[in-house]
Amino acid sequence: MENEYALRLNQLQAWARAGDANAQYRLGKFFLEEKNPLRDPRQALQRFQLALKGGCVHASLAIGRIHLKGLVGKPAPEKGFQSVLKGALDFDRKAFAPLGRLYLRGIGVKEDFGAAFLWHSRAAETGNAKAYYPLAKLLLNGQGHPPDPARAFTWIIKAREAGRAPQRKISSLLRKIYLSDFELPEGFDRYLPQLWKDLRGEFPAAALPLAKILLRETDNPRFNPQKAKRLLWRATLLAVIPAYRRLADFFAGPHASPKELEEARGYYMGAAHNGCGHSNFVLYESFAKGGLGVAPDPKIAIWFLRRATRWRYPPALVHIASLLDKGEGVPQSHHAAYLRLKEAAELGYAPAFFPMGEKFRLGEGTKVDLKKAFIWTLKAAESGDERAYGPVARALREGLGTKANPAEARRWEEKSREEKPLPSESLFS
Repeated sequence: MENEYALRLNQLQAWARAGDANAQYRLGKFFLEEKNPLRDPRQALQRFQLALKGGCVHASLAIGRIHLKGLVGKPAPEKGFQSVLKGALDFDRKAFAPLGRLYLRGIGVKEDFGAAFLWHSRAAETGNAKAYYPLAKLLLNGQGHPPDPARAFTWIIKAREAGRAPQRKISSLLRKIYLSDFELPEGFDRYLPQLWKDLRGEFPAAALPLAKILLRETDNPRFNPQKAKRLLWRATLLAVIPAYRRLADFFAGPHASPKELEEARGYYMGAAHNGCGHSNFVLYESFAKGGLGVAPDPKIAIWFLRRATRWRYPPALVHIASLLDKGEGVPQSHHAAYLRLKEAAELGYAPAFFPMGEKFRLGEGTKVDLKKAFIWTLKAAESGDERAYGPVARALREGLGTKANPAEARRWEEKSREEKPLPSESLFS
């Protein structure tokens, strides 16, 4: 056995002496093999360093791992992080996922979900199965990116197929994704066989996306409202709370009878008392305006609105911010309004972006900050909020909260004219 290792060593050394950087890298790996009687981490480090000088990009990751594990002394997280970062920046695909993990766990660098999301995304998109599960988790939790359960679903299914994460963890995350009751992106029908399989298995909440597919009316050969209704009803029997809300939506159609409205109200109540922000908001609107067959009652309405905000339902957060600013039904507080808007905006809710810009422009509930005002107003414009086009154009033209950029200002001015936005007193106007 020892002779076999000695022969391999002689061969690798011969290639290395010929100036082959990849041979230096293989020599480094040779000296790190667990069962190798000639194992020598210090020698491995020297070989990886020579390989790096010779242009072998994979050597940076190997050097980083030696420092992180403390194979040549005490662990050196910062040195390890810098080496892994260098490998990733030199386009070593194998370094993308390890770098994402270091950012995610705050090893050798300050914890940074944005960077963790970026590098896990790059790793996953290059086919690194180890990145699938952490990327799905980041997308579901809204860490480094606005929450996106639909994309989280696509990556967790890939993780399950690849078998590169514990089944227990995959099942737990998939259950949370189904219960998030996400909106279906285009092309989601390709997962139908998987959804039916999960529904018959351990995931009764798979009824939610299945029902949405069956209820989609446009160009849908699978359109089947009654089957969707049965799926949702069975899900409610298994305590799938979002199914209560979807079943309520089903009964509360535009031509609903008084009996159907009563059923809808009952399902909304069940969902609302179990933490469904949407259902609480629907009940707020019903008691505020007299919908779902109930008489208007402002006090009950506000009670449901506050419950909706407690469950971080973005439309409710924006709405109560408006009431707080005006003092309608609640004590006036610009600062409380700012906090609610901030919460909605950070959840990625586009209708909150423009009012956030206004808060920073006017200093309502927070300090005047034209730079932040521009950032949020630009986000609003990029999300398609027509109110923001003109203000963004002026800010770019005059350098208000950002560096002046006449060419970019002209682009937003042209877009503003094309869209004919509603006039409003807004940022920098």
